[in-house]
Amino acid sequence: MRSSSLAAVVALFAVLPASVLVRAQQLTGSVVGTVKDPSGSLVVGAQVDLVSSTTGISQSHRTDADGAFLFPAVKPGAYNLLASLSGFKTASQRLDIELNKNSKVDFVLMVGM
Repeated sequence: MRSSSLAAVVALFAVLPASVLVRAQQLTGSVVGTVKDPSGSLVVGAQVDLVSSTTGISQSHRTDADGAFLFPAVKPGAYNLLASLSGFKTASQRLDIELNKNSKVDFVLMVGM
């Protein structure tokens, strides 16, 4: 009985590292970028929306003090990315998120409504 318990403990420790490694694999991509105005100045506080083309589910972030945004863990698939701020026209771009890939999208918001 004692040897079967020992064998079970050894088997558990043999499998445990494999399960930890599986969880460590990244199953997403990411989207990073900046938002600027036509003069090249950074746009702080712009809303950036990432909308899944298949599900319609969206995520939103605001640009930081560097005019930057980040969506760190995005499931692979087709998306629409929109950037907007009051006083500017909304800019959009379609993109495909790929597994373990970083997508970079930079926007220039044009003045207007």
